[in-house]
Amino acid sequence: MERTAIVFKERTEKETCFEAVQKELTEKIGDFSPILVVFEADVDNFVYYSEKLHECYPNSEVIGVTTCSHLSTVGKGVHGLSLIAINEGIDVATGEILEINKCPIRYSDRISNALSKIPDKENSVCLEFISAYCYSEELVLDTLKRQLDIYNIPVFGSTGGAENEDEEINFVSLNGRIYYEGCVFAIIHNKNGRIGLFKENLFKPTIYKFTATDVDSQERKVYELNDEPAINVMADLCKVSPDELKANFFDYQLGRIMGNDIYITEPDEVCDDGTLTYHARIYNYTDLVLLEPDDYENVKKQTAKKIEESGIKSSFSLVVDYNKRIERFEKLEILDEHQKNLKNVLGNYLGIVGYGEQFDFEQMNQTMIICVFE
Repeated sequence: MERTAIVFKERTEKETCFEAVQKELTEKIGDFSPILVVFEADVDNFVYYSEKLHECYPNSEVIGVTTCSHLSTVGKGVHGLSLIAINEGIDVATGEILEINKCPIRYSDRISNALSKIPDKENSVCLEFISAYCYSEELVLDTLKRQLDIYNIPVFGSTGGAENEDEEINFVSLNGRIYYEGCVFAIIHNKNGRIGLFKENLFKPTIYKFTATDVDSQERKVYELNDEPAINVMADLCKVSPDELKANFFDYQLGRIMGNDIYITEPDEVCDDGTLTYHARIYNYTDLVLLEPDDYENVKKQTAKKIEESGIKSSFSLVVDYNKRIERFEKLEILDEHQKNLKNVLGNYLGIVGYGEQFDFEQMNQTMIICVFE
């Protein structure tokens, strides 16, 4: 029996796909119920897979999210079902946070409940999945932080994705229950080794820095930078006209400066009134920096070096990636190389591709998060 089993089947016919996944999983783990199953699936068949996995493994914790695409040691694709099943070496407790766009703090007791089931809080991590289009990642992260920070438990996770962005539909799931507007989480304690968290982005800071001076953080809108209309400041820095900025806004990635770190905040759109909107909240008086593309080869070497220098030997890894990063790799025709590189560095891994990444209680974009379990 394998300690961890990763399975991926790309089939559009859900019954056939699930049967193939279940057969391979049984071959790898036997007739035992895994402690934890983390799965991802396409939007159209997600509800079916969620219910079937819970039905087959009623004594397991089964947590899932819709995905833009699948990426793992055993394959890549868009449609189908992929999962990792963990059979030994961990303690796990799960829960849901609801009303995430109104008052997620009401569900804090579900976090404390889960924490009470983890006998040893050391060497633990919290994996979470959040529904997209609620624009509530920051509210959920604040709620988690209040409880997890007490025990120094870090968080990482993904905003749910979909293969078709125009549909604006995605789900998260816990033990067969489906949520369109919610967060599901699993607190995982590694009993026999360490846990390492790493992040990677393909952008580096330029010399152009400024401060947000008028924002609507809830709506993720920026009105002014350095006390000037935001569109004018950005257009001047990028040496383009406001109209050119509007047409190519996605090209101008922004970084929030947090101490010695930078968290990428991806551009969304330029509104008719000149307001700039983003995919993560920017608060008043946040220091910002304009970013530019970094060298991919150098970045991947640095990521591998950090993991190697940590001394953590991967038994399996969970990887959270961003859909636009994957699209970029496809355009550059280096997605196969990216997948191979992850396999060489991490060994067994499951990759979840969504619309946003969470790390260190911050929402960000254009970032790959790697959680290595020893």
